Amino acid sequence: MAVPDVAAGQVLVRVRAAGINPVDRVYIAGSLENLGRDLSLLALHGRVIVVESRGPVEIQPRELMNCDGDIRAMTGFNVTPAEHASIHAAVAAGLEIGTLRPVVEGELPLADAAVAHRAVLQHGAMGKIVLVP
Repeated sequence: MAVPDVAAGQVLVRVRAAGINPVDRVYIAGSLENLGRDLSLLALHGRVIVVESRGPVEIQPRELMNCDGDIRAMTGFNVTPAEHASIHAAVAAGLEIGTLRPVVEGELPLADAAVAHRAVLQHGAMGKIVLVP
């Protein structure tokens, strides 16, 4: 199953339009405002992993109960050096073989790094912005 990076209000529409519903994992970095709606993407025993939070969130527990899903939260500050190396190796392998497919919203020159930073924090942003030399 696909693993989308959920960061915007339109992700539900975009993921379903891409035909990758339901999903095993949803990773949320940043805004939790759509968490309640995005729970409907989960497959049986699906999991939401929250890696950053910017405030409170409201959900309907029934959405999790319907799929026997769960929500987990983590921070990189609790990762040991060995776990950090393992995570990086797994991500690199996933990118290399194509099981991880980052969503790239756009490219900007490296000189516009501040613009890129503001853009990814905007409401409705989806995907990463790649800085190019």
